[in-house]
Amino acid sequence: MGTSNMQRAWQIWLLPALFFIFDYAAIVLAEHTAIVLRNVLDTWANAVYTIPPVYQLFWIPAFFMLFLKVNHTYQSQQPIVEIVRKIFYSVSAGC
Repeated sequence: MGTSNMQRAWQIWLLPALFFIFDYAAIVLAEHTAIVLRNVLDTWANAVYTIPPVYQLFWIPAFFMLFLKVNHTYQSQQPIVEIVRKIFYSVSAGC
């Protein structure tokens, strides 16, 4: 019976928390990669593009995480295909 409670706690709290952490990291990494690529590819303009750290680490990820939350991406007991589909729709709506 203890194993069942641990498994339920894993499904309810830990899996959504892990998804949240990895999605946050993916968003921040995507931002950083986009800025680096833009600076590398846009050398003809002699401009260096930057995003203030508060935007890069808080506001932009919060914006995208809000769309993930609104589309119920972190509900447990969903097939992985449904989760990927909801993430795609959330990011599409956020852009």
